[in-house]
Amino acid sequence: MIDLRTEETQRTKVAEKTYFKKLSAIEKRFKVIERVDLYDQKKSTNICLFLDIIIPRKLKVLEFDKYNDMQCLTTHL
Repeated sequence: MIDLRTEETQRTKVAEKTYFKKLSAIEKRFKVIERVDLYDQKKSTNICLFLDIIIPRKLKVLEFDKYNDMQCLTTHL
């Protein structure tokens, strides 16, 4: 006779283990994203294509309509 309770507890244990593995993987990704030294200004000049550009203080960035799922993507672009 198979005890259904032991099978169910085994399934929940396996589900909890996979849940905690996924959770720890997400936490590791957040730690990598939150690293401050990735956005160091000195390091960012290494990947910049145009070093001589000076951006004026009064520069106004254009506002674009954000895409929502209700409109056609082709016409939005």
